[in-house]
Amino acid sequence: MEERDFLVRISWMYYIEDMSQQEIADYFGLSRVKITRLLQKARNEGIVSVQINDKLTKIIELEDKVRKKFGLKQAFITPSPKDEKDIFKFLGKGIADFLSLVLKHNIILGIGWGRTINAAIPFLNQLKKFNNVRIIALTGGQFTKANVPNPIEIIYTFGRILGGECYYPLIPALLPDSKTKESLTSKDYHGEWYDFIDKTDVAIAGIGVVTPDANLFQQYDEGPQDAVELMNKGAVGDIVNEFFDINGNLVKHEISRRIFTIGVGRLKRIPISVGVAGGKEKIKPILGALRGHFINTLITDENTALELLKTE
Repeated sequence: MEERDFLVRISWMYYIEDMSQQEIADYFGLSRVKITRLLQKARNEGIVSVQINDKLTKIIELEDKVRKKFGLKQAFITPSPKDEKDIFKFLGKGIADFLSLVLKHNIILGIGWGRTINAAIPFLNQLKKFNNVRIIALTGGQFTKANVPNPIEIIYTFGRILGGECYYPLIPALLPDSKTKESLTSKDYHGEWYDFIDKTDVAIAGIGVVTPDANLFQQYDEGPQDAVELMNKGAVGDIVNEFFDINGNLVKHEISRRIFTIGVGRLKRIPISVGVAGGKEKIKPILGALRGHFINTLITDENTALELLKTE
């Protein structure tokens, strides 16, 4: 994140939201002395006068409304693209900007898969490097079809750019049957991975939509039919490959017994659990994820955030 953007954010929190310097310091994991110096810098540079002078203030105000409406720890909102086809690029930049706020030495970072997560990769080079960063896959690895980025490739690339070690289970994301899953996913085989998952500091996962042409359901022959069956059961979205309805209730299906994932139970226990999605088709999936309390942080775009605020 650009320093000016960060100065605007803390200025808004201090002068408009009336947060104390200590509260702001705790929010961002910084010292109070650091916040004091940054607030003074914001005044010296003319960001703060009688009012905060920056177009970002509208987005920060929107973030505050979304955070309060849905009881989130944080909401991080990007501008919306003129063409919704560019939504992945904007959300990818949002992921990178968010990481600039939370990355630190010795962090364990959980990463999901999909086009939205993959879209962050071109922006990762802007991030400061830290020591002993560990990148953990949130789901199983290899998919067989090449129309979407492979989970292992995404994890490897994050690790390479951030200078961290990567950990992922050497097991497909989708297994032939439940017995195979049970035999291959025990801690006897993946103990180190499970240990890291339980110690993960920040997890970032895309929020998907349940439709026959969604990426997950294009990875195997029966996928489109499974999507239809899930839709008939009320499923609208998925996160870490678990399905849910618009009210945040999990929707079970035969495929659920074959997918290898950390699951929403573990995801919810991670201190900073981030869901990422944007665009018209993602309104219902985002609502379901928020109502199910699967995440405590949301990254989305401005137009999507405005639509979310209109919901009951």
